[in-house]
Amino acid sequence: MKRIYILIISLFYMGLVPVMAQYSDLHHLSQTPDITTYQPPPTLDSSPVCAGSTIDVPFTSTGAYNALNIYYAELIDSIGKTAKIDTIGTFINNADYTYPPADIEGLIPLTVSTGCHYYVSVICTTPGKVYAEWGPFCIQHCDILSNEEQNIKACVQSCAKQINGYSDTINYKTHEFDSHVQYKAGNKFEVQLIGYSLSPVSFTILNTGLFGVVTDTTSGKMLLHVPCSDTLNKYGIGAGLYYARIIADSSSFPDSALGTLVHISIGEPADSMYLTVYPSPGPYCVGTFINITAHPDNIGQGSAYTWWETDKTHGIYTFAGVATNPINLYPQGADTFVITCQENSFGCLGNKASLPDPIISIGPPDVIKTGPTTICLSDTGVYAVQIDSNTSYTWRVYGKSYFSAINNILKVKFATAGVYRISVEASNQCFSDSSVWMVHVLSDSLCTASVENINTLQRVSAYPNPSNGQFTFVIASEVRPSLSRIDVYNIFGEKVYSQFSTFNSPLSINISNQPSGIYLYRVITETGDLLGQGKLVIQK
Repeated sequence: MKRIYILIISLFYMGLVPVMAQYSDLHHLSQTPDITTYQPPPTLDSSPVCAGSTIDVPFTSTGAYNALNIYYAELIDSIGKTAKIDTIGTFINNADYTYPPADIEGLIPLTVSTGCHYYVSVICTTPGKVYAEWGPFCIQHCDILSNEEQNIKACVQSCAKQINGYSDTINYKTHEFDSHVQYKAGNKFEVQLIGYSLSPVSFTILNTGLFGVVTDTTSGKMLLHVPCSDTLNKYGIGAGLYYARIIADSSSFPDSALGTLVHISIGEPADSMYLTVYPSPGPYCVGTFINITAHPDNIGQGSAYTWWETDKTHGIYTFAGVATNPINLYPQGADTFVITCQENSFGCLGNKASLPDPIISIGPPDVIKTGPTTICLSDTGVYAVQIDSNTSYTWRVYGKSYFSAINNILKVKFATAGVYRISVEASNQCFSDSSVWMVHVLSDSLCTASVENINTLQRVSAYPNPSNGQFTFVIASEVRPSLSRIDVYNIFGEKVYSQFSTFNSPLSINISNQPSGIYLYRVITETGDLLGQGKLVIQK
């Protein structure tokens, strides 16, 4: 099966994630699992974390993990002799994470009690349970439930293509815990956007009210509006994953003015993109370095790029997501395929772009040969190799004849008996290869002699003859010896088969491993008497 082996070089634009010294000295020193849990970003807020909030728990891990390993995050209430434990997030993965740290997205249950004695812990399940805690931190009951604990995804493009940006309706629910909270007349419920990172851990309020604001004193709905990317970038907000919550600006209890946290992802795929290939144009010889680059009109921070090879024979093959730096292809066989790329900006997909022309790779020509190595003088020999596109063929017959033809098939009739050398050279714009036949041309007198003519003793017969190499021998019953031997020779006198037999019944032999041609056989008794001889013809 033909296949294209592909080397992919990937770079992700991680400008928001600087390298931290606290992670740089972590190394994969041991196969024993080891996990470190770090501070979740929401715990850096000036107020306790609201129950019902999304929370990201960062961690690093080293060691070897089994295929079905599960990382999961726990929330631990350490009051009393026994801890109350809630699993708040999981994912199945057997990778280890040294730098940058990974994170598990969790959800703090609405049912937990308020307090400042909570810990978070990341645990692996295989090959053995290993865990590490971080804490303590505080959890409070907040009066506002943001968007029913549902995350938000907003896809925006340039203002030239999407002048109105992205809009959706989100919910806010008051009195989730305390019906005594009052919101004064003129109170505004506003969407607050919060940026965060895992290394170093940060939690920064970026904007309040830009994405949505409504004047109200009770539960309701709000229009969430994310401006088009040009306007959004003026506020210092780009594509990325953020926290968001709904807050109130006029609450009777200031500690209840905050809403629960949800994730909001903002994607900014480019308006357009095209692909280029170097060197250009093809076709390309197998093993050639081919460089393909994606050119979006705007390089999105944190975007990943998925590539497809669409093969007319094998279907579609998807590469791992890579950034806009070039991908390098090294074709390892003859093939024709189309390359397509698509940007993924935090779950928001851009338009697919394809190379205008397919990639054509040319491999060595196929010179698997067919044709007889032994023929009769009066016969026409047919010699061939598999035909390949854009390939020329040069034939030569050494001896008394010479041929040259741009064709994958040669038909030749020899003038005299003898041994001839036939060769064919197949060439394309990249490679050439050749095959050779040594052909033995027998005189007509030898070829036309029947088994009966050669078998002067007339006591042995073989059938079918010609055959593909499987023959059955029969000896006349009146002269059938107790033991005899059958020998088969090629035209050079080399013995290619020998077997003893009692000949109590017809004897079958198989010499199909020999090439097509003419062979001679002899049947001799155990005392050395010749019972018969003849010609065998193998035709495949």
